[in-house]
Amino acid sequence: MKKTLLILSMIFPLSFVQSMQGEATSGENPFLLIARIQVKEGRVEDYLDIADTVDQITQAEEPGMLFHNFDQDPSDPLRFTWSEIYENSDALLVHFGASYAADYVAKSNELADSFEIEIYGNLSKEAEETVRSFGFPFKHFKTTRVGYSRDEILNNNRSRNISLAKEFLDTAFTDPERAKSLLHNDFSFQFMGICTLCTKEDADSFFDEFLPEVGRLIPEGIALDITDEIGDSNNVVLRVSGTAQGINGSYNNNYAMVYTFRDGKIIALNEYNSDLLAETRLYKKQVVPTN
Repeated sequence: MKKTLLILSMIFPLSFVQSMQGEATSGENPFLLIARIQVKEGRVEDYLDIADTVDQITQAEEPGMLFHNFDQDPSDPLRFTWSEIYENSDALLVHFGASYAADYVAKSNELADSFEIEIYGNLSKEAEETVRSFGFPFKHFKTTRVGYSRDEILNNNRSRNISLAKEFLDTAFTDPERAKSLLHNDFSFQFMGICTLCTKEDADSFFDEFLPEVGRLIPEGIALDITDEIGDSNNVVLRVSGTAQGINGSYNNNYAMVYTFRDGKIIALNEYNSDLLAETRLYKKQVVPTN
């Protein structure tokens, strides 16, 4: 059961706001979508079933859908409303492009007499064209210069993801059980590039094979310093400076560690670095002229 009152108290008042000066919106702002549905007589329970199915999948698959409620009109038991708050226009493109959303629309066409969409707030051009392509009656209420958004709430996922990425980096060597608890069941790791150490691992091989190999190559350990962090609701990039002594000299590599999240867990980590430095300082390879 949704904590409706809690969510509303966190989200509203929203700003669906950007200055309207004739410029196209970037689509980064949140906005509200209202879908008004007239269900056919005798099909309410069937419609609630398809609404419940798409609601559960949306909750599991779409972190950019901040609020998703299906409510009944108090004066007409056949009249229902979807209230949907999107983090940004990209979140709408994810929702409208999903196969389960298309399945819902197809079944809705069988069970409902009408389906109308209203959007309150600015959209990217691609998002607006996508909504119009569905062919439903559509009203777009564009934002005036009045309003605001509580960005500290909308950025909660970003802050959480950055914190989890840093925690994984801190605990991978020192507390592997804690690090494993941060990972999605489908986790994958890849040390990017073309080198002996450039492999792709799952969670088990990452901890049982990859990290022990790194420990053998850098017996004195490595000091990692985070120099920058970039994140959103699904991804985090940590720029990291590493200082170490490899088996063939100093190994001071720089990394871009790209984390991808699903269901609040790390599902993928791609580590970009100087593969040439890894080959020459960790495996004693030599660079020779090709001619």
